[in-house]
Amino acid sequence: MPDSSPNDSTSPPFYARGADLSRIPKAADIPSTDLRQVLGVDSANPFLRALRIERGFLNAADLPRELTEAAPFDGAALAKLRENAK
Repeated sequence: MPDSSPNDSTSPPFYARGADLSRIPKAADIPSTDLRQVLGVDSANPFLRALRIERGFLNAADLPRELTEAAPFDGAALAKLRENAK
């Protein structure tokens, strides 16, 4: 009976990935997207909001005041948060 186990000279099998790239348009055929329009919209994510302001996509003066200020936590509010977390 011949040895059917793979060795160093055996290539691994190639399996089709199932993608038909003939129907996907080429990048050169697609009109460019103005990222200033996409990134110029406010995000609910405060990290993304800060990055967009920092990079000039958003103007902080145009945002509502509560979105540009840190939450005012005093010692009592922080203690209450810690107490509720237990």
